[in-house]
Amino acid sequence: MDNITGGTSRARGLSVDVGERQTAADLTVNVDYGHSIPQLTKAVRERVIERAQNLTSLEVTEVNIQVNVVNLP
Repeated sequence: MDNITGGTSRARGLSVDVGERQTAADLTVNVDYGHSIPQLTKAVRERVIERAQNLTSLEVTEVNIQVNVVNLP
């Protein structure tokens, strides 16, 4: 797969590998304190898969999510 991240994409929290029929994404997110990290990452993963498949017709093989910061109140 070809990496289409661009020069500063890692700092923005998104990296995408695209092949002929498949794609994979790595995301880095910040979470506000008090939110369920498992529930949040599940919802983000489902949304990314849905949108990527609808927009590109590629099979999403993986969506890796890393929590970078938990924002405290």
